[in-house]
Amino acid sequence: MEAMSFRASRFMPLVLSSAVLLLASCGGPAGLPLLGGSVAGEYKGMAFTPTYGIAYDRTLVSKLIILGDEAIHCETPLDDDPPSGNVAIIALDSLEIGSYSRLLINLMRNVDGLEGRGSNLGRVTITKSSAEAVTASVAYSHVDDEDFTYELNGAVEVTRCPE
Repeated sequence: MEAMSFRASRFMPLVLSSAVLLLASCGGPAGLPLLGGSVAGEYKGMAFTPTYGIAYDRTLVSKLIILGDEAIHCETPLDDDPPSGNVAIIALDSLEIGSYSRLLINLMRNVDGLEGRGSNLGRVTITKSSAEAVTASVAYSHVDDEDFTYELNGAVEVTRCPE
């Protein structure tokens, strides 16, 4: 699958493996900070550091890990408006322990307008999974045809949202 680019007008139809997403509005619940670890991201060459994150498995098709540098919470995937800041959405078949490759990872930037880039070049290894939390490492790097870099690398522990 080739990388895809989208603007706000094309954002709402975005579907990750037929899973209905997205994201949080400013007036939503308090964000859930990372429980541990750290991850570094890059969107069009601009670095960002997610400090919030969740694992979400209420969808029928994809399971999600959502990371952001502004508030992310368990209602994020149900909200109509995207959160501010930088967001990474990782779509997986499972949130169970294991290694997953060729994953769809979307990086979004909602600062003075919404834009995003995604591809199926991601790798995730889940090392711990319980009803309360998921611990995973992620490796993703993509350079588009305009030579912009998109990356997400590190290991984090995030809250697993209740089913």
